Amino acid sequence: MKKFYRLFATLGAVAVITGAFDAPPAQADDGKIFPGSMCTRFSGGTANYTSSGRLLNSSAVSTMTVLCPIVRDLASDPWITIEVVAIDQHLIQNVTCRGYSYSRDGGLFGVSALFSTAGNGNAGQVLSSGGGIWEADRGYYFAKCDIPPVGAAQSGIASYFVLEP
Repeated sequence: MKKFYRLFATLGAVAVITGAFDAPPAQADDGKIFPGSMCTRFSGGTANYTSSGRLLNSSAVSTMTVLCPIVRDLASDPWITIEVVAIDQHLIQNVTCRGYSYSRDGGLFGVSALFSTAGNGNAGQVLSSGGGIWEADRGYYFAKCDIPPVGAAQSGIASYFVLEP
């Protein structure tokens, strides 16, 4: 009888442990990364889409404004952060971006703080929007960036990333 209780206790412990490992995982954050070539020229500049997926401004005189669409999975939650990897090769002007949130009919709902490069060079700089902004149910997001004209070389967007809850 003693062996029976011990066997029963052992099988019970195995069942509890197995059940814990089969538990559904906790909800994880959902991140997506896009090449800079997903952005489209909105105004100014001259768009140079490279084979590596970058979008560069090849104009020697005009700043280029680009819109970078953000694919969403969650129709009613804000993003946690937007990060843009910018190549800033202008000696004076910075690459600057903001995150935008619009309602499904195109009405402006929210705008993030401005985020921009600090200094210049050919290495990518990660620009972060910080916290997200709320939007209307089933609205849309995009990052809007201003890319300076050619300085030492072309500046642009290498990639961008969005993190949803």
